Amino acid sequence: HPREVIPFMNIIRRAAKSAIGRAIPVQTYSRAASHSALRHQFSSVFQVQKTQRREQVWDWKIDEIGVDTPVLLIEFGVWKGYSTRYFSKAFTHADSVFVGCDSFIGLPEQWGETTIERFNVDGNLPQIDDPRVHFVKGWFQNSFSEVASIIAEKAEGRTVLIHYDADIYSSTLFLLCELHRYFDGYHFIFDEFTGDENLALWNHIQAYGAEASFSGARFKRGLPVQVGGHLVTNRGKYEVPEG
Repeated sequence: HPREVIPFMNIIRRAAKSAIGRAIPVQTYSRAASHSALRHQFSSVFQVQKTQRREQVWDWKIDEIGVDTPVLLIEFGVWKGYSTRYFSKAFTHADSVFVGCDSFIGLPEQWGETTIERFNVDGNLPQIDDPRVHFVKGWFQNSFSEVASIIAEKAEGRTVLIHYDADIYSSTLFLLCELHRYFDGYHFIFDEFTGDENLALWNHIQAYGAEASFSGARFKRGLPVQVGGHLVTNRGKYEVPEG
């Protein structure tokens, strides 16, 4: 009887959903969502200039901004300081400021096959002989107040470049949301875009109405790894007027 079939099918659907939920880990859903966002919401990244070297992506962004332009570069994810050295040598203006943020004891959680110890340097800061370079040590949620103070003091009159190298979704989304409060727009580089970082960017755009455009990328196996671009935060665009 048709009326008996409907409740039976509902039981089958609930059982199937429960079985799928137990059988497939949440990381699998996250990877699927990430690749969907990459192919649909960020499909324009496949049309930008491409390279096989991450340093070329950095150079494109440096040239776009201008080597003698005073910049405020904030890096989230420093490790041994290779990119910090690279950018501090490339941007020559004496008033440029370079801020490297890291726990320096590894990741807060496992990232794919990468263990939390992978980027552990025993709390040691990179040794960079440049007075324009500063380091902020600690987990991002604990140390961001120091970053906010630097932004308040140093951002005016400087072009802002954010280097997202936090790798994991939670850290990247946290940073995108915090930085939204301080800038109308800024240049960015993502270091591991395919995966957690592009999903974090898409979820941030959904929540805050920001807009991202891309200018160049390093591709590996057909997917963008390091990408450069610009974010417009659209702060205030969706505020309800008073009265």
